[in-house]
Amino acid sequence: MQNSWYDNQSHLDEAIDRAVEVGLSARTQKLLDAAESQHTVEAYSRYWELFRSFCENYGGRGLDGVRRKGLSALPASSDTVAEFVGYLAHRGYKPKTIRVALATVRRRHRVDGRPVPDCTQANAAVRGYEQVLLEQGWRPKQSAPARTSDLEKVVHTCDLGGPAGLRNRAMWLLGYAVAARRRVYVNLNVTDIRHDDRGQLLRVLIWRDKGKQNRKPPVGHWGRVRKGRCRDPLCPVCAVMDWIDYLAELGVRDGPLFRPVDKGGNVGGVRPIAGGGDARLAPSGVNRIFRACVAEAGLPPDITPHSLRAGFATEGYELGADGLALRRHGGWSDDSTAFNQYVRGVDDERHSPLHVVAENRRKGR
Repeated sequence: MQNSWYDNQSHLDEAIDRAVEVGLSARTQKLLDAAESQHTVEAYSRYWELFRSFCENYGGRGLDGVRRKGLSALPASSDTVAEFVGYLAHRGYKPKTIRVALATVRRRHRVDGRPVPDCTQANAAVRGYEQVLLEQGWRPKQSAPARTSDLEKVVHTCDLGGPAGLRNRAMWLLGYAVAARRRVYVNLNVTDIRHDDRGQLLRVLIWRDKGKQNRKPPVGHWGRVRKGRCRDPLCPVCAVMDWIDYLAELGVRDGPLFRPVDKGGNVGGVRPIAGGGDARLAPSGVNRIFRACVAEAGLPPDITPHSLRAGFATEGYELGADGLALRRHGGWSDDSTAFNQYVRGVDDERHSPLHVVAENRRKGR
């Protein structure tokens, strides 16, 4: 009996060893990949390949003092990661991109169960690289906050007699109203828009927003409602319902909310569109739509899809909206540093000590 137990245990150990050697199955890896957005997965893959190629081709002295070509990518040493920063800086990559590449290296080590390399030197090298660029006149690019005055210019250019104009108006106004990230436009379905019985309010169900959270921001009319609509041209409820009604006329009552529209007015998923493509917008498609709208409306090029999220926070805070309510409506954490960056400029201007000096001079005249 004892020998039989040991025999069975031995077979079990061998089976475990074989499973470990085989690694993750394709179906399990597919689920892991689905945990991240397509854009994120592509970025991780691209930057990991860049790091792996760097390690393979780098010539230098290893930790043992021997000079050889090639460094270990997995696991990587802290010196290797720091040298990677120097390599990317030499090739002209921007600091923000380098930080994403470092995050990719750390993530790959965690996923593979390897010790994450100490990135203290690497992070210091990025800061030093930023300082060098700043002294040369470089400035980091940031999306400017889009305000309601910008929304008016965009809406004015939308041809509401066709699907592209109806869709674009709905994207801009809803994006501002729910502080949308780009993935929101991609992921939203028609059935994620819930309308109350009185026609006064939309409840937008946003699934798997950043941080893997779900949220349901309420969106109300911006004007007085009569027969389910109001006359405010910037009303997000009316814009979204007009687009949903148009889709319903085409027989679309579920599936992607925002879809590609070709120059012939064909809507993706309803009839073939020029160039083919999916019924659901891709992140790159969202960018193209926004760039086209920005150019047509004559807005500055630093207005991007993220500008609507920044504008929601900035303009709302300027007009006196509660900071905590803004955070929770827009899906920021209560202590979000990103949100604080949006509103810090408002507070700096509102409470500037120079206002006191200027007021004192005016009183003395």
